[in-house]
Amino acid sequence: MRYLRLLTVAVVAAALAGCTATGGHRAFPPPRFRQKVFATRWARFRNLCPIGVHRCDDIAPLGGKAMVLGIRKGEQLTITLTKMIYWAPGSRPPARGRRWIVARFRLANTGTVDYADNLAGQTAGYSLGRAYVPVPVIVRGCRPLTGITRIAPGTVLVGCLVFSFPVGAHLGRITITMDHGRGRVGGFFIPWQHAGQPRVIGY
Repeated sequence: MRYLRLLTVAVVAAALAGCTATGGHRAFPPPRFRQKVFATRWARFRNLCPIGVHRCDDIAPLGGKAMVLGIRKGEQLTITLTKMIYWAPGSRPPARGRRWIVARFRLANTGTVDYADNLAGQTAGYSLGRAYVPVPVIVRGCRPLTGITRIAPGTVLVGCLVFSFPVGAHLGRITITMDHGRGRVGGFFIPWQHAGQPRVIGY
């Protein structure tokens, strides 16, 4: 009996220590990220979101692929985040206290219909919950993906999107959703994590 009491006290003490080390919360991913993990697996194998979920994300690190689906049948892109430049020279200098961050994407139309839309209008970069949209800045040697981008089925396009970020801000994730947020499956890219590393959700 005494042994069971000591064991119970030890378990409770370990739980409290875990809460204290994580600021009063258990060291588990937030519920929204747990839902994204489930949605990702479902989307990758069934091309659908779980019942009751309006939109789910296919998660990919730098160098990994994400399958993005639109609302039209056969509207599908396989997108790879191939390169990040965190202090990039552009066609014009950034505002004071800011910098250009460049994301280079490889867009493969793996669907059955043409893709013709403004990719910049479907993309956002996030830092601590704040969204930053791409800006019309040209980087030498990389095709800008601002304006209408057209990709025929079975073809590939490589281009860049440029974000204006404060110098001290950290780019935590990039999201791409077709049809201005109405697409069935969006792309959730983690630029600071490389393919082959254990996948981490959130930042």
